[in-house]
Amino acid sequence: MKKTNNVQTVLSTKLSRRLQNFQLDQVKRYITKKNINTINRKGESPVSIICKYNQFLDQRMIEYLFGLQIDLGLRVTFPPLLCYAHRSWHNLAVFKSLIERGFDMNGQIEENGYTLLHVLLGKKNVQKSSVEFSLAKGVDPNKRDKNGCSCIFLLLDDKCCDAIPILRLVKKYSCDFSLVNNQGNNVLHEIGLKMNPSGVSAFPLLKYFVRNGVGLNVKNNKGILPIHYFFEKNMPLEFFKFLLQHVSEINTKTHGGETILSSYCVSQYCTLQRIQLLFNKGSELQNDQICVISRILNNKEVIDRHEVLQFFYQNGYNFRKKYENTETPLNFLLKDKNMNYKLFKFFINVGTDLNATDKKNRNPLYYAILDTSYRSNKILTKLLENGADPLIPQSPNLFVRLFSRTLPPLGIIKLFLKQGAIINSQDKYGSTALLKILLVSKELIDSITIWYDDMIDEWTCRRWSPGNSPIEKRIIIKKRFELDFNTGEKEYIREKEIIKREKEEVQKKKSKMAMETGGRGEKGRGRGRGRRSGGERGSGRGNGNVEESGRVMDRKGSEVGREKENKSKKDRDNQFLKIDNNKNEIKEEKKKKKAN
Repeated sequence: MKKTNNVQTVLSTKLSRRLQNFQLDQVKRYITKKNINTINRKGESPVSIICKYNQFLDQRMIEYLFGLQIDLGLRVTFPPLLCYAHRSWHNLAVFKSLIERGFDMNGQIEENGYTLLHVLLGKKNVQKSSVEFSLAKGVDPNKRDKNGCSCIFLLLDDKCCDAIPILRLVKKYSCDFSLVNNQGNNVLHEIGLKMNPSGVSAFPLLKYFVRNGVGLNVKNNKGILPIHYFFEKNMPLEFFKFLLQHVSEINTKTHGGETILSSYCVSQYCTLQRIQLLFNKGSELQNDQICVISRILNNKEVIDRHEVLQFFYQNGYNFRKKYENTETPLNFLLKDKNMNYKLFKFFINVGTDLNATDKKNRNPLYYAILDTSYRSNKILTKLLENGADPLIPQSPNLFVRLFSRTLPPLGIIKLFLKQGAIINSQDKYGSTALLKILLVSKELIDSITIWYDDMIDEWTCRRWSPGNSPIEKRIIIKKRFELDFNTGEKEYIREKEIIKREKEEVQKKKSKMAMETGGRGEKGRGRGRGRRSGGERGSGRGNGNVEESGRVMDRKGSEVGREKENKSKKDRDNQFLKIDNNKNEIKEEKKKKKAN
């Protein structure tokens, strides 16, 4: 900041506001040599304020200001030339005179690093004459701001309708269209990020840049191609085909491991027709690290998901494959609460591994058991009928977990047992499936035993060594079930005895409490319920056994309660009498005063 006077070193805010509407006579009165090179708190000089805001700025005002010996080297946040360029309208004569007075053509704003061309091209209505005059005077079109963007990045906006004529003009002065910013994005990345592909100006701009040597195969700092950004928007089919035509590396991956196909499967505008176009271009399903199928399953905006999955299957996609997160598509589908049953049947038909586990050692049966919807029994039946194993070593307690929700139908229990589930298998809390069945319905066990006897001849058990003969296997199965049933019966009896003991202990505690509190009258409860109500409460509500001591205590308690009630009534009556007497005395005193 340059000090011109000890008294006034800073331009006052009041004067800064007035300068915005001053005409030439007022400017001459308030702006002199003393304060021409001062700045306000925002770092703006009088010339900057006039150039930026004053609507009466003309050639005469500029000649007066420059006659006051303006310090051109004064560092302020907005130089006068850039301030004037910020206006929505431009007088080319004023603009030329500012440039001819010696202002730096390639000076930058300290806040954002914008040059004169950044300011001119960042306006809604770009003045082609001002841009052409600036370029002719030597403004550098390749100079970058603080984000590393050249001036042409500011043209990439849906509101800018006349961008291509400006680009042709800038190209004459050796503007480099292939420059990238600090994030590694070129102009095509920015079009995908900022512009609407279905708009008027996006497609012509894209074509113009591609024909002038800007590559669609340039990756930014994250390894992302421009085409990835276009997938997030609803673009016309012609636009999509043009992008695919000029992308050479269709199976290239980002730093996150995504291919063009996997990123398109996330798009809400994903369709089977465009996936087929990607395959025709050479996209490979097996080359993708990320589960493309899980992307399709998760993307509920895709209308024809079933047709897309069928297309993948026809093109050799392996639905039994595990991915980097060790999860099959079926596991992913069963986790969804609003699962599409048609897709579930498709996975069963194409031979998906029904026993594949994820990182937490959970298989499809586990997620089907957790499902509490109306179709869960249907899903469980389908899984068990197609070979789902309830005895895989990673999840040994699936059969017990089945009874943690509502009791399943007998048919599903039979299917579990037929697949080799052990009826007496324990969970981590020591509870067994048989015990849970007994606690709910003992009749269910009877039907299971009958079914066991009927089915034992048809069984081929895979749990015992292959050296045993079929007869030995049947005997082992029969003994195993009888052992399971007997141990379960014992557990059931033991559980019932424990519950019985707990109830008796609670009853004893209640009777003791009643004996202790009965002498105190239970006055609040006994009132209005009859003479025996307090005694009944003392000996327990549900039993109905009224002891003699309870009756005596009840009578005593009720008598004490009545006496207290009578006393309280008398006290209330006395209080009301006192109030009435006081009122009468006051009335008599008033009468006496009137009489006197």
